[in-house]
Order: sequence, then C-alpha cells, then structure tokens
Amino acid sequence: MATLTFDQKRMLLTYKTFYGEPYIAPSSQTNTDIHVISQEMCFILKMKGVNIGDYSYSWNTHGPFSPGLLVLLRTMDRIPSEIENFYISSEEYGYILNQETRNKIIHIKNALKIDEHTNDRLDWVELLGSLVYLANVELPGASCDEVFERLKMYKGIETDGIDKKSIWEMLKTEKLLATTGR
Repeated sequence: MATLTFDQKRMLLTYKTFYGEPYIAPSSQTNTDIHVISQEMCFILKMKGVNIGDYSYSWNTHGPFSPGLLVLLRTMDRIPSEIENFYISSEEYGYILNQETRNKIIHIKNALKIDEHTNDRLDWVELLGSLVYLANVELPGASCDEVFERLKMYKGIETDGIDKKSIWEMLKTEKLLATTGR
C-alpha cells in the first residue's frame, strides 16, 4: 500500500489551513476543480514566501500552472484512504507545517477573503492567482488596467463587472504585486 510523502502531507495541511476544509481527491480526473484551486493557492503562497514545495509555474488556461505540482496531486489522488487517514491522525501537523507557517497561511487566507467566497471559490481563487501571476511574471510593473486587460485577452472573460481597483489594492496591500503599479 502506498503512503503519503512529506510533500503530499505538506500539501494536505496547507490546503486545509488555506481553505478550512480537507482536500478530497476527485472521483475522476475530469473533475479537476480541486487541482485548479490547489495550483492557484500554491502559487499565491509561493509569491508570499511560504515554502510548500519547489514548483515552477507557467501560464495555463486557468492561470499559474505547475506540472510538478500536478504530478504530486494526481499521485495523491490515487490513495484517497491515505488522505483520509492522515487527516484523522494529527500527530505530524506541527512537524510538517510549523505554527509560524500556518499563521502566514491564515493571514493570507484572511487578507484575500477566501472564506467570503465559498460559493464562488474556484472563480475567486483563479482570478487572484491569475492576477498575481500576470502582475509578477508577464507584466511586472504594469498598471491594474493593463493586467486586467491581459487577463481578459487570455481568458476571454468579461472583467467589466469586477471591482478591479479594490482587488488590485488588496493584492498591493499584501505585497503580491511586482511593484505598486502605475
């Protein structure tokens, strides 16, 4: 029987800390929403200096994407009973994610209003992850309008109904933008 690696356990605890609920392996590889929000979460945390793995990212349909992280998630998904057993036994929690790291994750979660978006979590986290990626990797120093325009171009979504300025200010306050923007 396969067991969880340290990196998989770290991912599971990070997910639970960030989203307030356990990671549940998808029943099929066609339902990948949990992979998308895991990718976005890991990228955002990486940009805040939280070490949850050495993953490199590029742009994908949903925003920042790490092939290495996807391998970790898919491997983990094959052993759902191990995931469940891990969450039941909390003996290793402090060793895997120390209190300082958990506090950082909770701060970021609260600052980005993750709990306020449980009904539209996928869209919210995908939006934030995409903006952070574009503002730091593709368009460092670009203005809010420039980054949102690129987002619109890449994703084909309408951004007119989005409160761009308040989202941008939130990301700027959390130092998730390459610069303060123009």
